[in-house]
Amino acid sequence: MPLNKSLRTGIGTLKNGLFALFLKSNCPLCDRPTEIEVCEYCQRQLLRCQRRNPSKFWQGQLPVFIWGNYDGILKQAIAALKYHNQPQLAHL
Repeated sequence: MPLNKSLRTGIGTLKNGLFALFLKSNCPLCDRPTEIEVCEYCQRQLLRCQRRNPSKFWQGQLPVFIWGNYDGILKQAIAALKYHNQPQLAHL
């Protein structure tokens, strides 16, 4: 009988946690070895994507929040979060 999606996701998360506990992991964005969730280089690159004044778009009936330009490493980080089981990227 095949495993349902939520069980597979739970097992994958547990497996990733155990590996991180015993092994040095790689950055999910550049694949460099790192002791933190995302290497410092990629963290700096992501911060460079951030818009200076995101609140200027909060106008009209439906306010829109734009954290950064959807391009380059930010686009890669969002794809890794959504499609490659990297939930730790949501906390950056």
